[in-house]
Amino acid sequence: MGTTGESPRRLVDGCYDPAWSPDGARVVCTTSGAGDPFNRGSSGQLKIVDIATGASSELVTGDAAAPAWSPDGRWIAYWGLPRNEGGQRDLWSVAAAGGEPIALLSELDEARRWRRCFCMGCCPSSAAS
Repeated sequence: MGTTGESPRRLVDGCYDPAWSPDGARVVCTTSGAGDPFNRGSSGQLKIVDIATGASSELVTGDAAAPAWSPDGRWIAYWGLPRNEGGQRDLWSVAAAGGEPIALLSELDEARRWRRCFCMGCCPSSAAS
């Protein structure tokens, strides 16, 4: 789409809760909408869509909703379950380039690490305790 809104185009089908990357080059979204977050009938996966090409790739295959980018664009936080397991949904992060999701709030220490990631630019897997 142009800067004045002409010629809009659909980037991808079946994606909800889109979030633009800080550099505006990509969008992350989930494949399942969450009208009622306490009564979700299905699980959604995270997809990243390249704005220039329209190419999409699956980022998280377990349950994932409400994605949000870190300010530096290296991480994506989301709400979900690990690999569609039952139980309580928690906050998770995954590298925007892909990899294993990291539970952010499974322990208080993980929450401190994520806060340092935003405040000091480190990543959750290498932050000091």
